[in-house]
Amino acid sequence: GPARNKDMLLGKSLWDPSQGRDADLLVAFPRPDWAGPSQRSGTWNCIGQAHYQGIEVRIPGYRAAQT
Repeated sequence: GPARNKDMLLGKSLWDPSQGRDADLLVAFPRPDWAGPSQRSGTWNCIGQAHYQGIEVRIPGYRAAQT
């Protein structure tokens, strides 16, 4: 979880084609129904780590589903 997120942000993931380079940008898609700190969310952990590392974070807006 958190260690994997850190590895991805710092370019330490073995599967990353740009291995060895820190991330420039994080585009995250957290669940819109996330209820807060009582629920664990790896996405929010990654967002927090990116913010702490000074990496730009973008969270696209959600639109209500059309029926």
